[in-house]
Amino acid sequence: MVRVTAKITAWHENPPRSGYEVVRSNGRLESDLLDRLQESLAPKADNVTKSQPAPEISAPMPQLPRHTTDPSTSPLPPDDSPLRDQARSLEELLRNQSHPSNLVGVKQDETPVLETARADAKVLFLASAEDEFEVLDQNPEWVHVRISGLSRGWLRRSSIEILDSSKSARSEMPAQRSTEPAPVPANALFSISSEEVGLFPGSWDALKAKSTRIISVQQAPGSGRITSPQEKLQFAASVFKKEALAPGLEGLVLIFDAEDGGMIASRREVLDQWKRGAISEASFWKQCYLDPPEILGATN
Repeated sequence: MVRVTAKITAWHENPPRSGYEVVRSNGRLESDLLDRLQESLAPKADNVTKSQPAPEISAPMPQLPRHTTDPSTSPLPPDDSPLRDQARSLEELLRNQSHPSNLVGVKQDETPVLETARADAKVLFLASAEDEFEVLDQNPEWVHVRISGLSRGWLRRSSIEILDSSKSARSEMPAQRSTEPAPVPANALFSISSEEVGLFPGSWDALKAKSTRIISVQQAPGSGRITSPQEKLQFAASVFKKEALAPGLEGLVLIFDAEDGGMIASRREVLDQWKRGAISEASFWKQCYLDPPEILGATN
């Protein structure tokens, strides 16, 4: 038995309806997916008896047909079928995906999310009560949060609360102003805050509108300084060297979430060449997308 639920959201850009709104599905998306699964998993025509009725699927509550035979004896797609490849790809994505642990929740409806940390800054949209955001940075009065993808915004600290599961965020956000900055970790200026799979967020033609793995990097709490291009280069090299791409993904994207941050992206084939030693590291960086171009300094 397979049950599918589609969650559809729409973005309203103009006040007072700024923000995401959930749109009810009419069942067509679910029905289409189940139709395709049924077609891929159905027995061959010569194995189906005349007495066996044709399975039916209807929306918006579609179901796969019930089988009277032992599931273990039912025919399965071959190991090299496209359906098996898609299943392996999804399993790999789920294993590699990480979830942010430093989340905050909005206390009241119509809480303004601002473009900068100023009371007179532009209002990006009005958040609803219990909306959750990932923390990127904070000070005694303001919290810098991720809205979606590359979108960022600022919330007043008085308008948010730390979620129970956000132990790291609770420990990182001071209760009062501190006059002495925390010491910088010895060997970790950066840490991976989240990972997701989505379309390339930049304007590079080589990956435009293609599916990529996007890794967001956060500066270590308490470092309190702008990192150098050389430090970004060393960290980016370590990430690109060890990370693997699941089938179906065309590139790897690294985003530095900081005021002096930026984005680095590589195509799958170039990344594979570098890992095999077919090209040098300097040649690899020259074939990457760098935004801004000077993010890694001189790489040759």
